[in-house]
Amino acid sequence: MKETEFLKILNGATEITVNGKNGDIVIEPAIAINLPQNKIIRLYDDVTYSGETKKIKGDKKLLKFLKEEEAYDGEEIAVKTIGSENLTIEQFENRQAFDSLDMEGILGKYLPLADSFSLTCPYGSENNISEELAEDALKKIKAHCYRTAEEQFLFAPEEERAKLPPFKKIYADIEEMYKNYCLRNSALIEANGGYACFSDVFSGEKEKYNSLSELWHAYNEIDFAGTCEWMLEKMKKQENVRPLTEEIDGEENKVLKDNLIRTEVTFVWHCTASSALSKVFYIKLNEDTVRWLKKFKSDYDFELLEDLAFYKKGKLLFSSCTHEKFHSDCTEKN
Repeated sequence: MKETEFLKILNGATEITVNGKNGDIVIEPAIAINLPQNKIIRLYDDVTYSGETKKIKGDKKLLKFLKEEEAYDGEEIAVKTIGSENLTIEQFENRQAFDSLDMEGILGKYLPLADSFSLTCPYGSENNISEELAEDALKKIKAHCYRTAEEQFLFAPEEERAKLPPFKKIYADIEEMYKNYCLRNSALIEANGGYACFSDVFSGEKEKYNSLSELWHAYNEIDFAGTCEWMLEKMKKQENVRPLTEEIDGEENKVLKDNLIRTEVTFVWHCTASSALSKVFYIKLNEDTVRWLKKFKSDYDFELLEDLAFYKKGKLLFSSCTHEKFHSDCTEKN
């Protein structure tokens, strides 16, 4: 890899591994934000080789070191892998190309595969929610939280898990603990806008289930689901009733309304989970809606509607997180 490309990647990668005369050299950049200029800068590099780590500050010193270790011949640097995932140069370049796709590139890749797409927007905590929608949203977030906690629990060693009851029993017990905790701390919960700080009790010496660090996630997910339930109870009492499809009722979004498949009210969608309730509009993909999508330069240019996703028969193919400015190809997963 050429020097300029190597330094450019080093300014954005978590690490780069290169081939040295005595084996692998792992370079991890220390990154900071220069607040006055709002610029990301590299302070120094942690360089690990032959079992030792040293700090090298400045590109010239780094390149000199790589020459000494015969990883750099003055033109090419012997890059082996890039990033903590140990991507090859080809894999890294493919990921960069995907990350830089604009709307035209995204449509070119997914139009032949997809039959629908979705866009998300906030529901608005100041708005009323019906009992039916609230019940459905709570059911979905509770199921999501249980799955997340169970997945984390399964990372614990099998022999340690075998000493405990089945996870379903553990989770139910912690939920009961949460209910009792909330009765004792109702004022705190109100002051925190529904957040009970229940996951903090995991570190308590007398807690029933804290023998495995992986069980912290059960406390945390139950805490999160409880915050969502608190929010829904508040919203059921709100007087401000708004149309469910209000954001796509206007003339500028009429094509979305005309091709709407369904609207989901939820705390969790393809790219995130949030205690702020949202609406997900699922829309048919056809010539009219493609024309509407082409109004935007990229998937990050949406404003009220955001988090574009594409599907085929309900299976997720592409997921974009607008505010975080990243998107993911999900075709291999599905």
